[in-house]
Amino acid sequence: MFFSGVLGGIAGAAEVMGVHYRLIEGFSEGFGFDAIAVALIGGLNPLGVIPAALFVGFLRSGAGFMQRNAGVPSAIIFVIQGLAILFVVASLAMRSKSKTAGA
Repeated sequence: MFFSGVLGGIAGAAEVMGVHYRLIEGFSEGFGFDAIAVALIGGLNPLGVIPAALFVGFLRSGAGFMQRNAGVPSAIIFVIQGLAILFVVASLAMRSKSKTAGA
């Protein structure tokens, strides 16, 4: 975790100091919260994070398209993302409960 924090800090510093030359409003758009959601949807599995990140990325990139063409509010992606997290966490809880009951 230390090294990933270091890498994230270096990336943020490079973005602020090397690209924009100043800190702009809205620089951090909640990427940490998205990372937590991706980890939970991925089932806390390093290989599961890849399809989960693609899922969340497709949701985020398709939100504007969905709002313009279908008239669906873009905030619906948060509902879909929340439901996915709830189902995965419930599945993990049921799996751990069944392991403790069988022991």
